[in-house]
Amino acid sequence: MMRFPLWAYGIAIASVLGVAWIIRTDGYRDGQAAARAQCSAEQARQAEANRNAIDAANKRLVELADELTLKELQVDDYVKAIDRATAEDPRGADQCLDPDGVRRLNTLR
Repeated sequence: MMRFPLWAYGIAIASVLGVAWIIRTDGYRDGQAAARAQCSAEQARQAEANRNAIDAANKRLVELADELTLKELQVDDYVKAIDRATAEDPRGADQCLDPDGVRRLNTLR
């Protein structure tokens, strides 16, 4: 049997450890790159979800503003109708409320 010098065994072990270290480092870098890509994709997904939520909220805000405008117009119409009814009532300028005045006020409720 042929015997190798001790330093040859040391070189062989160092070579195996070096290759293992390179493989481990490459795996770490690959894993880190994959994690960064996954993180970037998740950030993009969250940004898109945020934009969609903001767009939906803005759309709902416009709808509510339109409803509020419609309600304001209805209230203005009611007030004008009550003002007309008050002007037509011969006792509309009295300090006390007559039954017609009470009915007009009840229409506001």
